[in-house]
Amino acid sequence: MEDIFYLSRRQLSPADIAVPLRTAGTPRVFADSVQLFYDRDEFWDFCFMSGGDRGGFEPVQRAKLEELGVSTLLCVSFHVASLPKLIPILGNLMIHYGGWVALDDGEFARLYDSASIGQLILEYGRSS
Repeated sequence: MEDIFYLSRRQLSPADIAVPLRTAGTPRVFADSVQLFYDRDEFWDFCFMSGGDRGGFEPVQRAKLEELGVSTLLCVSFHVASLPKLIPILGNLMIHYGGWVALDDGEFARLYDSASIGQLILEYGRSS
């Protein structure tokens, strides 16, 4: 599994995240995560990262989160082969709640919004 991050200025709950995910299936909502199956045995995991979890980020990443005013941070785990299916779901999430998607690159150097999320597949291929 690989990870990318969804960042939003809005304070969101797992129930909130599940709403736009329903366009692609039936999400399983937990206290701190949401799972969405895209195949019989394969799913994407949208895991909420609390303030304490952010301590594991590089200083430049923590500074970027603060600069952007991020209230909700999700680690999205996925298999690379599923990325083409995941991209429209991330786009829908950003249409509903705004925010950005960032690579797990140690810097959050590139941010993708709902208009540019289609480029993620190209950029991800270059960085992995």
